[in-house]
Amino acid sequence: MKTNKPTKVKEIKATENIYDLYDPDTIYKLQLDCIVDSTFEPQIKRVQKLQESDLDRLGDSIIKHGLRQPILVRPRRDISDPENPFKRFFEIVFGNRRRIASKRKGLTTIKCFIEELSDAEVIELQYEENDKRKELSLLD
Repeated sequence: MKTNKPTKVKEIKATENIYDLYDPDTIYKLQLDCIVDSTFEPQIKRVQKLQESDLDRLGDSIIKHGLRQPILVRPRRDISDPENPFKRFFEIVFGNRRRIASKRKGLTTIKCFIEELSDAEVIELQYEENDKRKELSLLD
């Protein structure tokens, strides 16, 4: 992911044909309902253990201060919808706690970066992100 400061925010909907329209210098505003869990994410196990009070505090902070760090997602095609073969949903790469806390507080959209990433790149990015966390278990 680029380290340059993004220059714009663009809202998109999953029903739009957004094939090959991702700009790494753009923060996108996506509908939370269009973002799904990552199958690789070690955080999935941790999210099940998260205390509701922790998510509430994080959600309160997001409401009060806004989302300071956009999440990262990658586009996935919705092959289950033959009527709209370009319909997309987005798989979370990192920022899952922010996504869950935002959803719990009733927000409908979230700021994110969108990148086309391979499975290997997703695993590497998730490892790097989670390696920063003290509470990450050795099994994760």
